Amino acid sequence: MVRRFVSALVLCCVVVGLVGGCNSGPKLVPVKGRLTLKGKPCPGVAVNLNTGEVNGQGFIGSTDGDGNFVMHNLFGKPGVTPGNYTVAITIPIDSPGGSMVPAALCGKTSPWKVTIADAPERVLDLDMSKPTAE
Repeated sequence: MVRRFVSALVLCCVVVGLVGGCNSGPKLVPVKGRLTLKGKPCPGVAVNLNTGEVNGQGFIGSTDGDGNFVMHNLFGKPGVTPGNYTVAITIPIDSPGGSMVPAALCGKTSPWKVTIADAPERVLDLDMSKPTAE
């Protein structure tokens, strides 16, 4: 009887911890921006921010027709955890702006790096004709 009670109590604590943990977590800084090539918007591609660490969280934003994007985590929650990131571009098969993206900016070897500080908001102006993101 006591064993069942303890098991039920532990199970309740785990469930409450998991449910409570879904709304908590690291602070996310709102990050938005615009992806262009020499001032011309790059539509229909994905901007990715990755730490490069195996357990690091990634963030993604899809560009609209004007090249604008809003970053969010993989669960769809807007924002980015403060830290240092590599910026890489992913090109969907049917992307109207895919031909604009230099191959060097696709994948883990992208030279673009950004720092997201613990601030009210971060705006990224990413021009693919420049060698750096900042």
